[in-house]
Amino acid sequence: MTALEVVLFPESMRGTAEGHYGWDAIPDHTTGGGGPVVKSSMTNGTVKAAGGAGAGGAPKVKSSMTNATVASSTAGSGTGGERTLTVTYDKDGSKTIVVPPKAPIVAFEPADKSILTPGGKIFVVAAKDGGKLAGKLVAVGKDGLTPPM
Repeated sequence: MTALEVVLFPESMRGTAEGHYGWDAIPDHTTGGGGPVVKSSMTNGTVKAAGGAGAGGAPKVKSSMTNATVASSTAGSGTGGERTLTVTYDKDGSKTIVVPPKAPIVAFEPADKSILTPGGKIFVVAAKDGGKLAGKLVAVGKDGLTPPM
């Protein structure tokens, strides 16, 4: 499994939405340029092991978005500086994921609504609440960043 992006959660979000499930279609930025739109999945969990390229023998497929709390990470040696992460979730679930060097890596940090500015880039996870949508999570790009989700 190959990550299209990695989102790092702060300690206060450890355990958030743990598991592995379908996500959406997003551009593959790991190939450089905008890349083709690919169907993705999300894996939320805690990184238990991290290593260089080839660790764990994970197959290279472009199908996963990975959010995890990283305990440690080691730059890969050999093929382009890839990293390999083992992410655990739901007591006994785990996935081995290759992170290519061009995969965006961003971090969530707690903030308040003052960071919302006109023209700012956002990503919202919402749920229907009666006839309206209620935001459950708002990711705001900092310093011009567009959240990669």
